[in-house]
Formats: sequence, structure tokens, C-alpha cells
Amino acid sequence: MKAHVRIASYDRYGGHSSISIIGDLLEHAAKRAESGVAVFEATVCFRTAGRPKPTLEGRYSEFHAELGSLPRFRWEPAKGRFSIRYESHLGTADDVLRPGPPSTALLQSALLELTGLLSDHQASLRRKPGLPLAAFLELALSLQKMIPATDGDLDVLRRELSDRRRAER
Repeated sequence: MKAHVRIASYDRYGGHSSISIIGDLLEHAAKRAESGVAVFEATVCFRTAGRPKPTLEGRYSEFHAELGSLPRFRWEPAKGRFSIRYESHLGTADDVLRPGPPSTALLQSALLELTGLLSDHQASLRRKPGLPLAAFLELALSLQKMIPATDGDLDVLRRELSDRRRAER
């Protein structure tokens, strides 16, 4: 499985030192347990408090209007691709997306939010033909056991997972 977890706000998009580790953990865990999903992509969207930056007012309005239509789930059976886009309730982009080393607490919270979202929407997700929801959800729930106890250990794990991915390429 290939897995990518990205963050988005009206003016940011990409990886995050704590939240994107979920994708690396999913890839690693999928080597031991089959999930039935070949590609998993998640975009975690964050509201922004305060005023938009000059010249980005339009993007700010569009992004925040889109948040009302989330979560959005997409299953492409031919590709084995499962994509989700959802609004995070962990805090605002200004509070959560600060640069810095990975945080175990933020990773745990983001993982709980993701698995909770999947659990809450099981009824609608079961209607997607061929989506192996039970196996994927079980794999995602198993990630809690993989999260280290300290931020320092998490940084070491993040580097190890990144090195493994690089070696596989």
C-alpha cells in the first residue's frame, strides 16, 4: 500500500511533521496485514482564524465554504484507491500547523480523529462496492500501538520510516 496524509488550509498544502506520519505508519503496517487498499490518500483540512493574507481573500472564502461539504470519500475500485478529505477539529491552522518537531500528542489526536471519522461513516462507506472497509479500519486502528511514548522516540521512528521508504525506492 502507498499512503499519503497531507494537511491543507486556505494558504498551505503538503506534509506535516506530526500528521503525515500516519501515512508512513499505514504503509509500514500494511506490510504485515493486508488492507485491500492499494493507495490511501487523506487531506486533513484546517480552518484559519483571523483575516486572510492580502491577495488571498478569494481563496480564503472558497476554502472555508468548501469545509461545509466535507467529509468527502472516494473509492476507485479499479485502482484500489481510497481518498478522503475532511475538516479537522483539532484546532485552527494557526494553532496546530506550527513548524517544529513531531508531536506524539498531535499524532495520537490526528489518528483518533481519522479512525473516528471512518467509524462514524461506516454505513455510507459500506455502500461503496468493493471497499474493504473492515480490513482497512482494523489496520488504521492498529496504528495506535505503533506510536512511541515520547516525542524524541517519534522523531527517531519518523526518520526510520523515511529511510525505509527511500531504500525501497
